[in-house]
Amino acid sequence: MEKVNIWEIEGTEFPAGRRTRVILGENGAMRGEKFCQGYVVIYKGGGIPATTMRR
Repeated sequence: MEKVNIWEIEGTEFPAGRRTRVILGENGAMRGEKFCQGYVVIYKGGGIPATTMRR
């Protein structure tokens, strides 16, 4: 079993007011295919912008 300390993952800080740490996935601390898992912190006053993707 591979263990990762989430607080040691630098992550990406976005202008919308959040930080995302990818734990498992293509660009994660652990490599993963066909699956992605992460941890997101939304700062006070921050948010997640609406998507323009078609559904």
